[in-house]
This record gives sequence, C-alpha cells and structure tokens, in this order.
Amino acid sequence: MIRGLRLPVAAMMLALAPATAGAQVACLPPEEPYPYEPSSLDAELRQLVNAQYEEYVRGIEDYINCLEAERAEAMRSAREVVQRWVRYFGDDAALHYEVAPEGQASPQEPPVN
Repeated sequence: MIRGLRLPVAAMMLALAPATAGAQVACLPPEEPYPYEPSSLDAELRQLVNAQYEEYVRGIEDYINCLEAERAEAMRSAREVVQRWVRYFGDDAALHYEVAPEGQASPQEPPVN
C-alpha cells in the first residue's frame, strides 16, 4: 500500500515545486547605475547616464512595491497558520524557550568568555 502512495505524493510535490521556487525569487532589485559623473561638456553622455538613473528609480519603485506585496502575503499566511495552530491546540499553542541558568549559554547561544 505504501508503494502505491509514492507516485501521487511525488507528483504533487513536483507540481508544487515551481510555485515555491517562483515565490522565493519574485522580487529582484534593479541593477544600480554605474557611479559615474559625466562631464557637463558631454551632453550625449549626460543624457545616457541620466536615463540609467531614471531606469533605476523606476525599477527600485517596482522592487519596493513587490517587497511590500510579499510582506503582506507572508503576514497573511503567518496569521492563517497561527490561527490554525491555536484552533488545533488551544492553550498548548505557545512558544517555549529554554532559559539557561545565570552564567551558562543557552543551546542557541555561544558561550560567553
């Protein structure tokens, strides 16, 4: 019976993989323009460099908007998962931390010299 479940589970995981991978690289920052200050005597070069900065500013606005949308989605998803956790476990849905005795490092912290 276990052998029969492998194929559907593998197919489902493969179907979900592109969506997960795409979500991880959805927001890409624009390439910064090269930090070059053109001479005021070269109008053509100044126009070219200025256009690169304009393109960057448009791109960074898109990037920031994308990050804000990703943040909103992450918050919505986290809220949904926490609400489900509380619904399933009630008062047992709590974060537990180990607190080390004074002078000893907790398992997550390196020792203090």
